[in-house]
Amino acid sequence: MRRLRDAWAVLATAVLTGALLAYAVLYLRESTLRSGQDVTDSLSLVISEQTVRTLESVDQNLQLAVQELGALRRAGALDDATGTRVLQAAVGHPPFVRAVWVLDPQGRVLLSSEPGMAGGSAAELSYFQSWQRNPAQDVHIGSGYRDGAGEWQMPLLRAVRENGRVTQLMVAAIAP
Repeated sequence: MRRLRDAWAVLATAVLTGALLAYAVLYLRESTLRSGQDVTDSLSLVISEQTVRTLESVDQNLQLAVQELGALRRAGALDDATGTRVLQAAVGHPPFVRAVWVLDPQGRVLLSSEPGMAGGSAAELSYFQSWQRNPAQDVHIGSGYRDGAGEWQMPLLRAVRENGRVTQLMVAAIAP
């Protein structure tokens, strides 16, 4: 009889220990998941903030290039070579800007930081078509796509207006 009572005591102790361990494991799991969610939320906020700042920086660089091109045009010094130099100076500032080009309102490439793009057309590209559907917007961020070399890029388009009319579109290709 004493042996049976001892067996029950051992069994009760084992069940209680198992239940406490299961509770502790579940508590630690929940705590770890909550902590992971907090870290993920914080990281998401940081990435979001950095993305906004990056796009603002690219847009400011496009606006500076617009000013420089306008000054060259007013001085009568704007040609393909000087325009290309201005656009090439904008590439790499910030470092993830791969290329910059200027379009007319119909999508023809007027100037480019990359050789061979001038004279081409962007009219069939989705970012240009999106802008055409809503030409009142000054800035448009296009969806990422692969360029001719197979590299992913995301276009940021800035409308250049004179007297309320769009005269040109500045586009920066951003490495995502």
